[in-house]
Amino acid sequence: MNDKPKFEDLTRDIDWQRASFLKYCLDVTESEVTSQSLEETIVRKILEGYLVLALLFYKQFREDLKKNYEKPSGVNESDVKLLIQEAMDKLVEEWYRVYAIIAALRARGANKESRRLLLQMDPFVDEAMRDVTLSRETFPVILQFGQSYSLRFSNYSDNFAALSIPLWVLESPWEWTILWHELAGEKVRKLKNDDPRFFDSLLADIMNQLNEDQKAAAQEACWSTDWLEELFEDSFSVIHFPIHFLIVFNNLLKRYPDGGKGNRYPTQSMSLRIGSADSGENLPMASNE
Repeated sequence: MNDKPKFEDLTRDIDWQRASFLKYCLDVTESEVTSQSLEETIVRKILEGYLVLALLFYKQFREDLKKNYEKPSGVNESDVKLLIQEAMDKLVEEWYRVYAIIAALRARGANKESRRLLLQMDPFVDEAMRDVTLSRETFPVILQFGQSYSLRFSNYSDNFAALSIPLWVLESPWEWTILWHELAGEKVRKLKNDDPRFFDSLLADIMNQLNEDQKAAAQEACWSTDWLEELFEDSFSVIHFPIHFLIVFNNLLKRYPDGGKGNRYPTQSMSLRIGSADSGENLPMASNE
């Protein structure tokens, strides 16, 4: 006789909490709607995307777990409780990431002074987007204050990004050139979406064009696709400004730890060298680069 508890009895509490949790996610977000702005349109897309994927994920996970439990040699009662809790934890963890984006979007419009400052920056963002061949009509970008420069994409709205700028650089316009670098991240993302091996193929093509000594030096320096992506983004900052920008670029690089072998970022001297080539100048390359 099979006296195993029914699967539904083992998951009933988490099933109830999952339904309750998603309901309150919706209620909390919907209760704060104050306008029909672009920000709110994006908030709704993000929320709807999260809720749909959360429902699908939990439903599929639960069905697979039930099948496993009902097998003669499947998971036991303790495993079921642990695994269903882990699934719930994933939903909650992802929600807080989503809600952080939603809160940042709404904060942009809720605080008048914050909105005024961000609106002052909008013309520069528009200029950077044109230079990177992006359009807000087809790819909405919401500028917001953040801890550092970054371009964050949503898992639930493919044609939207949040562009963060630190509050402490608002009176340092020479550093706004980093906006061009960050927005070029969308070009990198699109290239990789169209061809996941785009930068791998590019690196292989570059290596094939090198002579044996150059190839050995590149391999010793551990050139990587990550470096190509970063240098690609750097180029958008460099080519749209006069040669004097290299002074600013060099100063910015020196304020952060150096990159290089085993690091996502190339060495600072390499970044500056490639940047000078982009701008039409030629600086000597270090022997190990």
